[in-house]
Amino acid sequence: MSAKKAPSQKQPVRLELNNSGAWKAVLQYDAANSGDDADAQNCADDMGRISARLGGRQAWRVVDMLTSKTRSEWSVEHGWRDA
Repeated sequence: MSAKKAPSQKQPVRLELNNSGAWKAVLQYDAANSGDDADAQNCADDMGRISARLGGRQAWRVVDMLTSKTRSEWSVEHGWRDA
């Protein structure tokens, strides 16, 4: 899949979830907007912690859409960390 930069996005990223062995795209946004970046990561953190309390397991990551490289990763044990 070839990711193209939207004209208005400076740092296009994709928030992805893995809860069953495969990564799934959940949200695309502009990481240059620090409010959107914080909101997306806080929401994923909340959902991951709720899932863990209910016996589930989730992993989250933020992927740079221009390079396909993982920028940061989330686990219930460590929270968000730079990749």
